[in-house]
Amino acid sequence: MAEPFTYKACPTRFQCGSENSHVQLINLMGPNGTKATAYSCSMNVDVDGEPQAYGPPDMQPTPRDSLQDAGWLRPEKNLEKKVAYDAKFTAAMQRLTDLTERLQAKNPPPDHATKLALDKDIKAAKKELHALNPYYAEKPEPINNGKVFWHWYGVCAMTEEQARRATHDEGIRGIPARHPELDIRPDLVDVHGKYPVIQSKYEPGPGYYVSPLPTSFSAETKRKYPEWDQRYFLPEDVVSSNDPVQPPFGALSSGLTHVAGVHLRDQVFAINRDTGTTLTFPFMDKGNGNKVAECSLSAFLQLGGKEVFIKRHGKRTTEKDRRHWDNSKFELLYLTFPRLQSPRQALRSFASASNADDLPVLLSFLAGTRGTADAVAAFEQWQNSKLPSKPNPPYFNIIERALRVGGFDS
Repeated sequence: MAEPFTYKACPTRFQCGSENSHVQLINLMGPNGTKATAYSCSMNVDVDGEPQAYGPPDMQPTPRDSLQDAGWLRPEKNLEKKVAYDAKFTAAMQRLTDLTERLQAKNPPPDHATKLALDKDIKAAKKELHALNPYYAEKPEPINNGKVFWHWYGVCAMTEEQARRATHDEGIRGIPARHPELDIRPDLVDVHGKYPVIQSKYEPGPGYYVSPLPTSFSAETKRKYPEWDQRYFLPEDVVSSNDPVQPPFGALSSGLTHVAGVHLRDQVFAINRDTGTTLTFPFMDKGNGNKVAECSLSAFLQLGGKEVFIKRHGKRTTEKDRRHWDNSKFELLYLTFPRLQSPRQALRSFASASNADDLPVLLSFLAGTRGTADAVAAFEQWQNSKLPSKPNPPYFNIIERALRVGGFDS
């Protein structure tokens, strides 16, 4: 007899952008050890790895994302943090020292209740110090410790010494070996003394900063280019394009790895719940927290996203309003598959379950979930209904058809 699929709602709700902080995740277990995790929400655009993702504040066309999303703090914001640091850090550090000495005292040692209280106070003191300066305990001490209160993480960044030591030879006659070029304006140096690397004329986004991904799409580009060259992070067939769009990919949060067991290069199967459009793509970027549905620009566009244009002096221009691409106006159902499972093979396995007909119903309830709604409770209420004919949930026809396209009935 065929195995049934089983399901379990994750106790923690996840966040999709700033609009939805109650995304429900459901873990699915199917025949032959097949696993998936499903959730439904909109989409945020992840432009990391794009040649025009980040650039100088005066760069035209306008970069697709702001430098603040790459780690940068405006000088006035950094000054605010420095003023607070100068005023409070010494006293906060002294408090931590005093508390630590009391905890470690030998004659007489603190009793158990006092230890618990001191541990709590020490945690609070460290939290205060971290808020004043996140780098206060780093070893070796950052070169700009106590002066700069941010670091680059969304762009490739190097110190001037690192740039002098790095060299790349294209191996093409007439193209000399070169060093990384840095944007060394004073307000662009981070706590570690690093500046953003500028793309050269040989790269697809000259003048923009190099925007990295955790891994390369192509073994060939990985072999041919250094990690401070934008082409390292592009598929081989688009490295010479003026403004290539990365292939579809998703950004994997640490929270999703924890509850779903998925890792970089595992696959996502996404369904536009209104149109039935489907797309399969891998996780290629990563981040922290309990977040879902941050995907590349190409995934956004292929699943129904639209380019938004700005108006200047009453006329529509060709300049893209990139700051609005992260507000998706459509909802999607996502299925993620761990252990490098093929979505088609996994859906085929789920289709062999003894209760396979219930899967599109459960996922359709999930596709209609918004806010604090509980898709599992709604599904189980539907299951237990005494009605002679149970009405299907909204989006059922679209979800079922899309699942079949993805391999569910193969």
